[in-house]
Amino acid sequence: MIGRRWHIERYIAAAILPYLLIALLLLTAILFAQQVGRFAEILGATRAPLDIVFEIALGLTPNVLIFTVPLATLAGTVIGFSRMNSDSEVVAMRASGVGPWQMLAPALLIGTVLTACTLYIGIKMVPGAARSLREVAVRAALIKLQSPVELRSFNTEIPGKIIFVHEGDEASNLWRGVFILAEEKDKKVLVTARTGRIDSSNEQAELVLSDGQAITLSSST
Repeated sequence: MIGRRWHIERYIAAAILPYLLIALLLLTAILFAQQVGRFAEILGATRAPLDIVFEIALGLTPNVLIFTVPLATLAGTVIGFSRMNSDSEVVAMRASGVGPWQMLAPALLIGTVLTACTLYIGIKMVPGAARSLREVAVRAALIKLQSPVELRSFNTEIPGKIIFVHEGDEASNLWRGVFILAEEKDKKVLVTARTGRIDSSNEQAELVLSDGQAITLSSST
């Protein structure tokens, strides 16, 4: 009797899991593609290194899984039981004395395990992934600025800053005639410099200006 019970539960779990995995793959791919669209400009930036692409994909994964795992669990369970019901397998199990709770036990066990995984992703992984995405976005913006910029146009890639470059030398990566408007909480700072460039590394990036001056403007200006 015990062997038959576990055989039935394994059979029900085997009927649910394939549909669950298919739903998880499809939903994850759809939502991941939608989220990647937010970073399309960064991913398509000139000279964007592969580690930026990898970090963006790694940072998006927890944010996607926290939505797709519950939906895939629901879809896999419903489709699995619907398939067994259409093949009259549910009727055969009930006729052989299998109770409803015994049939639901595999689905409840799968749901409990995946719920615990989703909670872990939401509590432990999502906050770190969000911070990582913000850092990667800033790094990618700096790298894009370091690449040949569009001269005589206002660049807003770095949040809170508007950068205008009058002239540039692609070979030396040197800007000439740099204007930067930085917006802070209660003031604006206008920075002008004769020359400028961006020094970046894997850990940090900084804007180096020469022969510059800063003018503080009030928020009402």
